[in-house]
Amino acid sequence: MSRVAKMPERNGLEELQIDWLVLADYAEVLNNKLYLQGGGWDRLTVDCLPCPKSIAIALAVRVPWGMANERHSFEIDITFEDVSILKGSGQFEVQRPVSARVGRPLRMQVCSTSVVTIQKMGEYEVRARVDGAQKAYPFYVTATSNAQ
Repeated sequence: MSRVAKMPERNGLEELQIDWLVLADYAEVLNNKLYLQGGGWDRLTVDCLPCPKSIAIALAVRVPWGMANERHSFEIDITFEDVSILKGSGQFEVQRPVSARVGRPLRMQVCSTSVVTIQKMGEYEVRARVDGAQKAYPFYVTATSNAQ
């Protein structure tokens, strides 16, 4: 006798969740595995201003089973004094793997690397929004001892 797994119904309580939002020097996602170099920082030191810096942003999203196989939109931005200095957006769709357990959430990871021209010292913020979920973290730009 074979058992057929019943698909859980979408109940309105399911929500996308942002598991993490990470700043790094370099980030890449291959086969849904995140590769970071110089990741997890919250402080940049610069020698001069303006200063171009390569910044990678990695984002992991937990997608409920009932929201798989649907298109989702995300936005990522970096702000300084409430002014956006970098903005990016995109879409993704998580497919249910054959090997996944019915009802379990699925993880999707995305990353982006951009060169940002830092104009001022101070507190910046990186923000991510995926459908209704959002996460934000501050990071700080400070001068090295030989900054001009």
